[in-house]
Amino acid sequence: MAGAKLKVALRESQDLAAKLETLLGSKPKRLREFVHGVVEEIAVGVAPKQLVLLVDGLDKFVVPRDRVVAVYRAMADLFFQQAALLRLPASHVAYVIPPYLGLLHKGLVQAYGRLHILPSVEVRERRSLGGGRHEPGLRCLEEVASRRLDLDALCGAERRQAIDELALASGGHVRDLFNLLRQVLRKATSLGPPVPLSTVGLTREALSQDRGGLFRPTLQLLDEVRRSESLASLDQDRMGAFADAMDEYLILGYRNGSQWFDVHPLVEPLLDEGLAALRRLENPGGTGLR
Repeated sequence: MAGAKLKVALRESQDLAAKLETLLGSKPKRLREFVHGVVEEIAVGVAPKQLVLLVDGLDKFVVPRDRVVAVYRAMADLFFQQAALLRLPASHVAYVIPPYLGLLHKGLVQAYGRLHILPSVEVRERRSLGGGRHEPGLRCLEEVASRRLDLDALCGAERRQAIDELALASGGHVRDLFNLLRQVLRKATSLGPPVPLSTVGLTREALSQDRGGLFRPTLQLLDEVRRSESLASLDQDRMGAFADAMDEYLILGYRNGSQWFDVHPLVEPLLDEGLAALRRLENPGGTGLR
């Protein structure tokens, strides 16, 4: 019951800190002793195995654009202020939170020890290293897909080319790989397998167009991330655009050697079109694009 009320309070986004303070009660020390005591009892019960707790769903919120920064800053403050309660004993705990909370409150890393953006599988090298295909990542995703589908039956003799095209289009984001495969499977259901490589390409283009339009702040942010492979220059004024981009998986994070970021391949055609349109607006009398 308390968990349900907590989710309602978060989603409503109004007076977030006050609502959560009420839900946590007026005696946080006693609450911490109770929660930590329960966790320790469970940990003893599963020993010698380690207790692992995954607190999921805290990243799934629909927040009005004009409230994004305020709501997520309140969430970041909450996680920081309640670190003594949320750092559970005798266990390994992972909280799934919006990835930009760490940018809103630098103290979260010190409070919890680690804060990672869930990485995608590297299917291409970073642009600064040439942007070539990364075969280990491609073969990894092919193995993942083969555990769910009979790729030989679905794609026939063009299996390798088809799965590589889908994996590259997904940017290594497993959920989007399965979204692409789902569309290909639908084509196979209606037209019959195997699906030709041309159909795979059309599926990729259709999902790219389904991403919708990009507003100017998002276009500028994505362009900067694509060129810098980093979020280092992100400022508070653009946090709303960044939150939208991360919520829609327009930006993907990687951790191969070091942490870096790139624009989702399905979004790149829209990004290029949008940037070209902005240049035309800025230079209406020009004879061509710069």
